[in-house]
Amino acid sequence: MKRISAAPEEAEVVDLSHEGRGVAKLDGKAVFVPDALPGERVVLRRVGRRRNFDEAVLERVLRASPDRVPAECPHFGLCGGCALQHLAPSAQIAFKQSQLLESLVRLGGVEPASVLEPLTGPVWGIDGAHGSASSWCHARDGCWSDFASVRRPMSRTCTNAVFSRRPRDG
Repeated sequence: MKRISAAPEEAEVVDLSHEGRGVAKLDGKAVFVPDALPGERVVLRRVGRRRNFDEAVLERVLRASPDRVPAECPHFGLCGGCALQHLAPSAQIAFKQSQLLESLVRLGGVEPASVLEPLTGPVWGIDGAHGSASSWCHARDGCWSDFASVRRPMSRTCTNAVFSRRPRDG
């Protein structure tokens, strides 16, 4: 097996994986790049090699996607709970809808005759939890991150990895 080069490489990000990682193609292989968005030209460094794909870290963005937005959450990039917070909300919805439709065809063998407009609401709201919020953190070698008394604006489109623990009623 070839060794991983520590040299930075330039690549064009062409897609998002189902986990929200950018997908670039180098040497005929998919390279997964967290925090990279489709349409971006990036400098990456490969950190893992598999038979069918490689993993990399984002060194810097040379040309940003028009869908890149500043992350609102002060914990973005640390907790791992909001993998797409740097993607515009409308682009997040389009990505999630395309993932759902692709999964229906690929896994379910069904294709909808028509697709309705996605239901949307406010992108940002206050998490009303009086307890704590926890998230599995890939960035810190896999650990649980806890934020005591979370009462900050939280993205309603990125709640699949962050959850609130609330005391049971009664």
